[in-house]
Amino acid sequence: MCSTKLDCLIRFHQLTSQSDDSGWSKLLVGMNKCLNIHGAWWPRSENLDDAVTRVNESLIQLGRLSPCWSLWYFPRERLSLVGEPERVVVGDPDLIRAKLRSSQDPTEEGPANLELGYSMTSLSNPRGSELDARSQFSVACCSQTRCSGCNSIRIRLPTANFAPELYSSDLLCRAVATISEIWDPDWLIALDLLIRLTPEPWRPGPVLGWVNYLPLRTGIIEGELPDGWRWFDERGEKQIFVHEGGRPDAKNRQHAAAFQEMFNRIRWKEPPIGVSTI
Repeated sequence: MCSTKLDCLIRFHQLTSQSDDSGWSKLLVGMNKCLNIHGAWWPRSENLDDAVTRVNESLIQLGRLSPCWSLWYFPRERLSLVGEPERVVVGDPDLIRAKLRSSQDPTEEGPANLELGYSMTSLSNPRGSELDARSQFSVACCSQTRCSGCNSIRIRLPTANFAPELYSSDLLCRAVATISEIWDPDWLIALDLLIRLTPEPWRPGPVLGWVNYLPLRTGIIEGELPDGWRWFDERGEKQIFVHEGGRPDAKNRQHAAAFQEMFNRIRWKEPPIGVSTI
């Protein structure tokens, strides 16, 4: 069963791209090797117009960072559309609005609930390629109450063998800076979702990764950065800090020590009401 609409879209796209069951194992292996830029923020005042503007601006600005992100498409969602070309979404606010609104369509489970906000996902070029050769941009936003959960944004990168240029600390820093400027999340981190070298300060909360953005309302880094870390030079006043040892490796003792020291150097602010501390 799909736990979220996004999970369903991922599985559907893979089924329409593979001719046998081996696609499922390839999908899981590939996704485990992918880096993600993942962020979240708690409910605040934002509406559909805000979401449309921010999604469109995100896709445009990402396209300026890398040719791998120059075009974005909506994946096919129905079997009847298999064989049809995917629609280009970047630079089309009307299409983005329609796609976000469609996430509020009534389902078999009941009518739409605007308090839950909107969601959508899109895939980068090359159009029609297998999933692990493309980046995936997904967002769930405009949540109106704490009971409906936090908002989130995620950019799943292709596996490194398809797009090694995206696995650059400089490009990741620029992507994190760009998305944090547009969405103002409570945190935004480039990380391997299956590698956790630090705990969460609260749940759900940030887990430190290769490149990290923390606004002052989330946590303050006290003193100088510990060994193995540096600031992103173009961060301005943003707290964007980078692990100098490259992509985190859970089996590397130096990495583990550096991440623990970095976590201990952060004075975490009080979590939102109703969120459990660890």
